[in-house]
Amino acid sequence: MTVVLSAALIIAAVLISYLLFTRKVHNDAVKLCSGAAKSTAEFIEEQYYDFLEDYRDKISGIYLENRDDLEKIYKSEIEFESFEDKTKYYNDLVSDIFPPATGFGLSYETLERKNNYTLLIQYIDLVAISEDMICGRVFFYDEENGNIVYLIDSTSESSFNYKFPCSVEKPNSNMLKNVFGKDDPAPYFEDQFCYAYSPIVVGEGDDDSVDAYVGYYLSNERMQSSQRWFILSILFIMLGATAVISVFYIVFADRLIIRNIRKLTKDTETFTEKMQSGSDLKPVFSEIKTRDELGDLSEKFNLMQTSIAGYVTRLAEKTASEERLKAELDVAAKIQSEALPSEPLYKGGVNVSSFLRPAKEVGGDFYDYFTLKDGSIFFYIADVTGKGVPAALFMMRSKELIKSKVSGTPDLPALARDVNNALCEGNSEGLFITAFFGMIDKKDHKMKYLRAGHEQPFLRRAGRVRAIAEESNFIIGAFENMDYVEEELMLEPGDGLLLYTDGLNEGINESFEEFGYDRISEILLSNRAGAPEKLFSELTGFAGNAEQFDDVTMIYITIDDEDVITLHDPSVSDIPVITDRIFEKLAGFDADKVSETGIIIDEILNNCISYAFKETSEPVIRITLTIAGDDISLVFADNGFPFDPLASAPGNDSPDPSADWNGGAGLLLVRGLSDNVGYVYSGGENRLTVHKNMRP
Repeated sequence: MTVVLSAALIIAAVLISYLLFTRKVHNDAVKLCSGAAKSTAEFIEEQYYDFLEDYRDKISGIYLENRDDLEKIYKSEIEFESFEDKTKYYNDLVSDIFPPATGFGLSYETLERKNNYTLLIQYIDLVAISEDMICGRVFFYDEENGNIVYLIDSTSESSFNYKFPCSVEKPNSNMLKNVFGKDDPAPYFEDQFCYAYSPIVVGEGDDDSVDAYVGYYLSNERMQSSQRWFILSILFIMLGATAVISVFYIVFADRLIIRNIRKLTKDTETFTEKMQSGSDLKPVFSEIKTRDELGDLSEKFNLMQTSIAGYVTRLAEKTASEERLKAELDVAAKIQSEALPSEPLYKGGVNVSSFLRPAKEVGGDFYDYFTLKDGSIFFYIADVTGKGVPAALFMMRSKELIKSKVSGTPDLPALARDVNNALCEGNSEGLFITAFFGMIDKKDHKMKYLRAGHEQPFLRRAGRVRAIAEESNFIIGAFENMDYVEEELMLEPGDGLLLYTDGLNEGINESFEEFGYDRISEILLSNRAGAPEKLFSELTGFAGNAEQFDDVTMIYITIDDEDVITLHDPSVSDIPVITDRIFEKLAGFDADKVSETGIIIDEILNNCISYAFKETSEPVIRITLTIAGDDISLVFADNGFPFDPLASAPGNDSPDPSADWNGGAGLLLVRGLSDNVGYVYSGGENRLTVHKNMRP
């Protein structure tokens, strides 16, 4: 009787567990896929409306022109010799949309399309990876010809299952029944997969017609594996319980008590050893069913094991979740980093460089600089209020929005107004940005600028540092229809302009003291070369063990400076005067580098004055100093007899004393202290050019 009742209990428990678990697996899969599809569709409609509409129209045109061939490829009536041939065919098919180039020579429209296409694939792939789904795809349905035409596939391009842009496929009965023509497509199961789609309405009009679909696919195999494991566990537990009950009727009561005590003792030791060793911790249940103190003790012991094992399991799951989140944030940080310019910009005597150190994996600081069609340089730096993922997403939206609004030679107040109104839309979180926009004319270096709640930039000019843009416009993204006013500043040769976010001046140390504006001004004044790096180094030293609380971002703009010094009938006594004049121009550079420059000037002028003018009636030396960012060049031009100290061989038989340059200590010293030395004879002049980087 006991065996029969136990068997019935086992069957009932397994059946109930199977039904409940199956329903849960089904509901979880539907919820996961549907949620991903709907959120992605809403994201595309909001962020990529123009791109997807334009991209779909172009793919549709290519599809209609090549429909017969594309259908034959799907039906295998046309076969490729290799996957590479197939890839080439589809790449050639869409080459007008995505030209196979590195970016040089492509139009802004094409580059923007490629950038949007790449960002959208990365977003879809990130959603699929984060939810452990196979992939996500975007396509439209040609109802007239009964074809699915693929637009985007997050699967790897090297995968056999990859759906190339413009590739076609016939929908199966499930898609026709559950997806097309439905306002809210229903998820469905097919084989071992769950499929869910969501319509994307990117066209304008009153009918809200569906222009495309986004879908995600989830494999049930792992869930079903967990289901089998769960059912087997229930089965084994029930079998174990039956065995214990059966043994109870066989063994004498006193003997049963002894065995239970021994078992409880052994199980306690085993569980303790597992805890101490750190091995796979699972409860070591003691099946003692007596109604005395021993049974009560066994029950409490099992409850304790279950609680401990559950806690350890939850801790492990939390750790795994945090690691997965960190990996996702690393991907997001990489996407953010790649969206910002990393290389300096040099145009028309204007040098623009940048520096960024985020406080967390992702941040809200961003910037950009590039050359406009008329040759002017446009630049900006901005900071999103708040931190973390929301600020990072708002940052990416703001950056793309600013980029899309800049065309030709932009009007800065109109640009700020348009960006402000656009960011106010759908801004339920109340995020906003502070920003500084600027534009430098390539001819006269006149700078137009607009400050919207951002930190005041510092201008380094003629040995002094001062803050500019005292009047600020309102922040961007808080209230619609705000008016903005621009200002002007004529940049002069040798000027340095520092733009920064509040992570620099508001950086704190362990005593909660702020880094402050005075320190920024002092460091900028005494560090003309590598100013952003030096500022961050000083900030790090100032903070000590205090954690970096905010992103630190800087843009440093310098204007080339040139000074020409002409000496008629020069003498050695002129050298200190020339050196002092050049030292004034080099104020703020590293003292050791300036001292090395003085040695170079002294060596070259001494040799030129002493030996170059033996046959010259009116000797002239012209020294040209050019400062370009962190680099300087010195050109020494004289009208003495032609002589190339770099090409002449050591130890030649030239009677002229200037041959002492050949391999001599002076030339070796100049070469050792310079980054590059060059010589040319042109227009009746010897020209010796010395290049030197002034970074410490």
